[in-house]
Amino acid sequence: MKPTQEQIDKAKELAERFDKDWCFHPKNKLEIILKEKNWYHRFIDFLWPRKHTVYALYWWVKRNWSKYGMMGKAPYPIQGDNMPVKGLPIKFELINGWTIPKKSLKRLYGGPLMSNGLTEVLVPYESITNKLVRWAKTSARIAVPVITIITVLGRYKNEIGSLIKWIFL
Repeated sequence: MKPTQEQIDKAKELAERFDKDWCFHPKNKLEIILKEKNWYHRFIDFLWPRKHTVYALYWWVKRNWSKYGMMGKAPYPIQGDNMPVKGLPIKFELINGWTIPKKSLKRLYGGPLMSNGLTEVLVPYESITNKLVRWAKTSARIAVPVITIITVLGRYKNEIGSLIKWIFL
């Protein structure tokens, strides 16, 4: 079945977003890793980490394999089963010795992504419950500091007001 233009555009968009955060290991290791970021982007990622689907990984590799000069230098890293069954996700597998470090795996969701030889589930299938838990954990990273600041400002508003007057007057 040939993909529609809408599906092609969606895959391109996912691959472009994925490309902002990920790369093939620069030392010819068979590894797909997160790109190094400056302090500002690391701080933003701490507050609201940008995660990507395994599907985006698959399309990023497919679209960028030749762009990054990987053809002929290394074996192809990933395969998808391309036989979706209703109710079951498309399954992906790292192949030919490719790996993703555990630290980087935390930024992927929406698997399943299997290791070489199907020996380990690297990124599990994400159910509705898992999606809600992931959203709650990410939201808490912003909500807790904001609530703390609001509480402190409310509790010590007179003292803070006096301090501001003292500094500027």
